[in-house]
Amino acid sequence: IYSQCSIILGNSSVAASGNTLALSLAVSFNSGFMGTHNLYALAENGAGNSGWQNAGSWTVPLGSAWLPAGWGSYGVAGSADNNASYSNGLFTLTSSWGGLWGTVDGGYEFVAQPLIGDGMIQARILGSQGNNWNSRYGLLLRAGPNEAAAGGFVGIQQGCLCFSTRPDTEADTNTNGSVPSYDYPVWVRLVRSGQTVSAYYSFNGADWLAMGAPQTVNLGTISDIGMVASQGTGGDPLLATLDHVSF
Repeated sequence: IYSQCSIILGNSSVAASGNTLALSLAVSFNSGFMGTHNLYALAENGAGNSGWQNAGSWTVPLGSAWLPAGWGSYGVAGSADNNASYSNGLFTLTSSWGGLWGTVDGGYEFVAQPLIGDGMIQARILGSQGNNWNSRYGLLLRAGPNEAAAGGFVGIQQGCLCFSTRPDTEADTNTNGSVPSYDYPVWVRLVRSGQTVSAYYSFNGADWLAMGAPQTVNLGTISDIGMVASQGTGGDPLLATLDHVSF
């Protein structure tokens, strides 16, 4: 996903025998996607599909600029200068260009893991540098790598603590809840239950409040969940810092 792996066609093969089709894939992962990862595959014909099945696992060794095992850093649809780093529990996301709004996103840095079915993520937002009115940073749940994919966001956007969703592919993005007054640090949580996304916030990490009503979002079976930063309209790079991340 997000160009973190590729199929080596010259070392892959396919063979048919009666009603059985055997597919052997040689998969290469980028070093930034280190850790052990499961590959899920689905087979489909005119009569239906097999459903997602675990097809094996791969262990990617640590690279020089690493994140904790299981997390991948994806500069989506934006500048190559979008990146992320990790040290002693602190995630720093850098975005020099892009946008996270409307029907199609213009680019952002996304540190994420695949999520199969239901799940949640929470983190403490410590603050940022270089943000402008259109900057956004916080937590993101997304149906996939498509720039117009459905998803949900909770974090800082346009100067307030907000919950926003894009309910379907290429649908418009809506603000579903907001907290106009806040101080750093602030905790945020994003929860998926079926095709419903909910957002929460806390000022102490213990007492949580809902941010707006739960929203229906067409996420499919497998989604991606993690931390995001989008600089917005240009200018100085946005540096957003988060810690106390649990997934």
